[in-house]
Amino acid sequence: MVSILSGEGPKENTDKLRINHISDITFVYQTKARDLCQVSGMKMLGTALSKKEDRLLEAANLMLKSGNF
Repeated sequence: MVSILSGEGPKENTDKLRINHISDITFVYQTKARDLCQVSGMKMLGTALSKKEDRLLEAANLMLKSGNF
C-alpha cells in the first residue's frame, strides 16, 4: 500500500486500482449479514437464500468474516 501511495506500485491499470480500508469491509459484511437476518423469504424467492436457514447460515459466515464472533 505504501509503495502504491508513493508512486512505486503497478504502473498499468492504476485507475482501476482501489484500496479498501478494513473497517469499510467489516462494515459492509456486517450490514449484509444484518440485512439477511431481517429480510423475508418472499424477497429472496428464486435465489439460493430463499430458506431462512440458508439466510442465517450466510449471515453467520459474513459475521465471522467480519471478525464478529
